[in-house]
Amino acid sequence: MAAALTTYYQDRYNSFVSLNDIALADFTAASDDLKSALASYQLAVDAGAELDSSIAAKRAEMSAASKMPSDVETLAEELRQLLIDRRHNTATIANAAEDFKFAEIAVTTTETRLAELDSLLTQSAAGLAAAQQRETQHDSWVSSEIEDDITVVRDLATALLAENPITVADGETNPADVLAAATARIDGDIPEVLLARARARAALAAGKLTEFQTYRASIDNDLFSHGASSSGSSGLLAQRWAEYEATESDLRNYALNSVNQYDLALNLLTSIGASQDLTQAESDRITEQTLAVDADEITTEATLHDARAAVAAQKLTVELAIVAARVADVNAVPTADPGVISAQDDLATMETDLASAEAAHTEEFASAIDLWEGAIPDAIWANLQAYDSAIGILTALSTSNASTLTTAFTNTEDALVIAAIADDNNIKLDQTLAAASTMANMNTEYISSVRQAVGLSAMRGDY
Repeated sequence: MAAALTTYYQDRYNSFVSLNDIALADFTAASDDLKSALASYQLAVDAGAELDSSIAAKRAEMSAASKMPSDVETLAEELRQLLIDRRHNTATIANAAEDFKFAEIAVTTTETRLAELDSLLTQSAAGLAAAQQRETQHDSWVSSEIEDDITVVRDLATALLAENPITVADGETNPADVLAAATARIDGDIPEVLLARARARAALAAGKLTEFQTYRASIDNDLFSHGASSSGSSGLLAQRWAEYEATESDLRNYALNSVNQYDLALNLLTSIGASQDLTQAESDRITEQTLAVDADEITTEATLHDARAAVAAQKLTVELAIVAARVADVNAVPTADPGVISAQDDLATMETDLASAEAAHTEEFASAIDLWEGAIPDAIWANLQAYDSAIGILTALSTSNASTLTTAFTNTEDALVIAAIADDNNIKLDQTLAAASTMANMNTEYISSVRQAVGLSAMRGDY
């Protein structure tokens, strides 16, 4: 498990090692070129100083009073040649200065590039170490030992839910007996009609959470999609990381918590069987407040709760429609969008239905149900929540599947690696182009700064 990610980080590290070696060679070559350019420049400057000295000496010689006209003419010719040589030397100095400046720029840019790659190399080494540790963890999650342990509790959960016989060693508590005792308590303590209403209310509350989770996931998906389209490979990489971590979390939870979850379910069921029984007075009070399944108090409350849930869910639908409208055209007015208008119209209809449901469930009806609910001690309500939580845990455990989780994890890992490689290549290209641009700008700025002097030198034929 996670071998693909480890391989990616290993390849990434190797790539930066190679790039770092190239950058180090470039820096070494640039440093050597700088030394050579400095030597050439110094030679040209020294030659220029020697020419200046010769020119000065020649002029002094020509100005001597003892010189004959023919001697002066010869000296003048020699001076002209020295002046020509100095002009050529001026060009040589300019060329040497240019080579020296370019070599300096090359050293600066390659040194910067080397520092960048050194930092990336350090980061990639840390990433490789983390990936290797991650792979070790993932391998442990899918080990045969862990799967064997989970298989045992999965089979037990399946047998319990199916009410199949379970054999245990002498002296051990049979989980089937624990479940049977807990079921008997729940069914005996809470009347069937009220039990159904209580579970319906809990289902609406759970449904509300699911709706908000869907709402959040939809907006997160829009955010990731926008990031991928506006930020390119980095945005897509962020999305792939989120997907990878979600499937990684599912696999980790399965591997590390399945056995504990089974134990938790059994403990919850055991606590129900061990809880305080209802007193006769409590049982009588519950019976006195009993309502029929088709009583107006029951049916109007059910309609009211369903209407409230529908309105709450539709409000999220309106919010998602507004988001969708903004995604389609961020500058448009969302309330004018057909999808938003339709969702708001549906909400208005549902709010009307809710108002009718609120009116139908009168204060008298609500009070009657409150009295019945209030006759049930809180400890018994806690038993019901514990029982349904335990059944939910056992149901999830009985249908759990390592293969499904590992396949999902592997698929998101592969997608993550593809996105990471693409982003790495974009980063490398950005850095390469940035370095080339920096060098080109510095070279051009230097040429611009000496343009007048070089232009004059070129015009008079120094080159």
